[in-house]
Amino acid sequence: MDNFDVFAKEVVTGLGGRDNFIHVFRCTRSIRVNYKHVKEIDEEKLKTISGLSGYVNKAHQVQLIIGKDVDEAFEAFIKEADWDPNNEPANTEPLEPEEEGPHNVKYYVQKFGN
Repeated sequence: MDNFDVFAKEVVTGLGGRDNFIHVFRCTRSIRVNYKHVKEIDEEKLKTISGLSGYVNKAHQVQLIIGKDVDEAFEAFIKEADWDPNNEPANTEPLEPEEEGPHNVKYYVQKFGN
């Protein structure tokens, strides 16, 4: 990835902005963001972000799959979001309930395992 600042700005926007975040943390090859409102997540935007290998959006958490550049991407992300992972704000706003509706096979495999 060449420009982590552009990447970070696009990701913050795609996730609905800093006010939508509850918890942000880095994994070995990804960034995970717990969020308040699913309606604020722009999945079409996330699909177009250069440097993002993919994402999983499930149970009020988005896993942003990045790969080997995760350290640099995470630093740019928390800087862009003005987020301090060591001093996360206490968010008391309730989460939206998960949407219910017809489910496909993938839903049941993810929910109950294979």
